[in-house]
Amino acid sequence: MEVKIRPFGYGQVLEVEMGEGDSIYAEPGAFMACDGEVELESKLRGGFISSILRKIGGKETMFISKITAKEGSTMLLTPPLPSEIAPIRLKGRAFILGDGAYLAHEGEVDVSAEPGFLTSLVAGSGLMFLYAKGKGTLYINGEGGLHRAIVKKGESLLLDNDHFVAVNADANVEKLFIGKGLKSKLFGGEGLVFRIRGPAEVYYRLNSPSNMASKIARKLRL
Repeated sequence: MEVKIRPFGYGQVLEVEMGEGDSIYAEPGAFMACDGEVELESKLRGGFISSILRKIGGKETMFISKITAKEGSTMLLTPPLPSEIAPIRLKGRAFILGDGAYLAHEGEVDVSAEPGFLTSLVAGSGLMFLYAKGKGTLYINGEGGLHRAIVKKGESLLLDNDHFVAVNADANVEKLFIGKGLKSKLFGGEGLVFRIRGPAEVYYRLNSPSNMASKIARKLRL
């Protein structure tokens, strides 16, 4: 199996060249097209308990799709919004993922839910974060564009929570509120941010999904 990231319209898609019996795992709804026969099977993400917790406490679906080729074929997987896609070759590492960051994975990767409690609730991630670990390749996406930042030891990065996509699970991440008082929160205050201290591998997106949604909602009300 060979997976390539291809430009498509205003964003990118995953092009997956599959031989008979090859399988890839993807977010439900990511499947767009295929020129051969494939079998789609829905599986609970990270086991029953983890899946239930993720559904109750967060915004992610309980399920993950296993797509298996019944013959040689080319398949396209796409994010829900125009996005840039990046591969993370885990090599035994673990990553924490923000809402909507997960697109697909191949190889030995375990995708489960981990508790974030009130911090992640305020960050727009419900009560849980997605947690991916293993030896395969993880494919993440970021609306509008995706940037990879390497934060060295002794350095730090301040990142708005709504632009957060992924970070290595062993990074030092501190949650902070910036902006003082009700006036700041109502008239341009930023709210919750992450201070990520190195060494860390951080991914963040150009567009904020919640800001996009609020602007569309205001237009619809007109």
